[in-house]
Amino acid sequence: WQTFTTDLYLEISDTITPGSYNVLVVLEYTLESGGGGIRLKEEKLIEVKIDPIPEPVFVGSYWYKYSPGPGSAGAVLLAMYRNLEIPVMRSLVAQVYLPSGFILTTTGSTEGNVTPIVSSSLQQLGELLASQQIPIQGGMQVQAGQGDFIIVPVSLIIGSNVSTGEYDFSVKLYFID
Repeated sequence: WQTFTTDLYLEISDTITPGSYNVLVVLEYTLESGGGGIRLKEEKLIEVKIDPIPEPVFVGSYWYKYSPGPGSAGAVLLAMYRNLEIPVMRSLVAQVYLPSGFILTTTGSTEGNVTPIVSSSLQQLGELLASQQIPIQGGMQVQAGQGDFIIVPVSLIIGSNVSTGEYDFSVKLYFID
């Protein structure tokens, strides 16, 4: 009596929708006991469940140091999130998309990657904000754990033709779980 155990690794496309999927697993092997070997084939249908990835919760966005106006350069907007459910988010990067009239100082365009800052507690977050030294563009790989705060510092040039008011910015967080 012998057994064989193996792990099956699946690459899940980012376009797949959450749900249950039936996957056909085909096992082909040679049975060597009792003679010259018999070639066998077994097919098993297994169920694979794809759960949705819970998104970090948006906490709010705040101007850092001062509230800028039209024509300001180097103003920093902090977009804050909290990771409530994902055990670990490795190689965390934020893709930022800005509305017309706003330019990222790091790329000179309306979109680009921003390296987030991670804080594990409210106290650490308060100390970071009080230090007046938020790094605008890192380069280091960032990792966030469950419960961590994720701060996306967006350094902007605000066009002189932009009216005061509220604008929608888009931030997508990319990571390896």
